[in-house]
Amino acid sequence: MQRRAKQRPSQQECNSSQEAQTPTRKWQRPLLVFGVLVILLAVPPWWDVQTHPHWDKVGWLPFVSWPVRLRDVIVNLLLFVPLGAGVAIHAARRPLTVTALVAAAFSVAGELSQVYSHGRFPSATDVCVNIAGAVVAARLTRYIGR
Repeated sequence: MQRRAKQRPSQQECNSSQEAQTPTRKWQRPLLVFGVLVILLAVPPWWDVQTHPHWDKVGWLPFVSWPVRLRDVIVNLLLFVPLGAGVAIHAARRPLTVTALVAAAFSVAGELSQVYSHGRFPSATDVCVNIAGAVVAARLTRYIGR
């Protein structure tokens, strides 16, 4: 009696089965690129960069330091949604932690760039809300992707 050796699936079969299991994977790179571009275009003060910093304009205490406006909170929350979803799809391990760290890095960099602007007000509130928007999007993306 002959035994048949088990055949391993080909690379193409593995790729097609993985894609079939996770339909959100096809949006992985475009969503991540879109999220980064939105943030890079919206957060830094491209039109009002000065050569000297304005540290006196920084709102150091989240949700306490002026200015805290509901419109700004909502915009900042929504601004980081594409990034959060893209990072969550991309991250293999600990997607919420990775998303929070990436969002924090982008948010802090963006707020620091606003220190060199007359018309922008960097604040810790923006950083907290940006991270929250990204993490909520990451959580929803992981929940929907199941």
